[in-house]
Amino acid sequence: MKLKYMIFVLLSVCMVFIAGCGGGGGSNTAPGQPTLVTIKLTTTGTLPVTTPATAIGGIKVTVTANPSTGLTIADADVTASGSGIGSTLVPNTTSVSNVVIALSSATGIQVGEFVTLRYHVAAGSFPAAGDFTVVLNGVVNDANIPAQAINGIGVAKLSVSIQ
Repeated sequence: MKLKYMIFVLLSVCMVFIAGCGGGGGSNTAPGQPTLVTIKLTTTGTLPVTTPATAIGGIKVTVTANPSTGLTIADADVTASGSGIGSTLVPNTTSVSNVVIALSSATGIQVGEFVTLRYHVAAGSFPAAGDFTVVLNGVVNDANIPAQAINGIGVAKLSVSIQ
């Protein structure tokens, strides 16, 4: 009788230890909790064929995040990318819900990806790709004739990655 009782107690203790073992390496975020939203913007349309060749010399856009609750972004989180590399980029991230970006290039850029934004996501927030929109502010200027607008050029989200 004592032997059965001791085996029962020993097995019970082993079960408690096994049940208490975890996978370790825990994290501060819940499973599936995103921490970063990366958005790549692109110009759309076709540049007119001219001599000298038309290139985009200036463009200004606004990226809207709605809702913006739980998101943060700083000027350093907005970088020139794709054809925009080497251009002067002036972001205004004062309002997370309306980030304004101006890009200028003395030599001009071609149609395509031109800027990348990285929003940081707070715990408990779950943004979706549809929460972000981009609109063109004003006209797109020609690099060769700075006061000349280029018709037919727009902006769009090239990609939204939520990690």
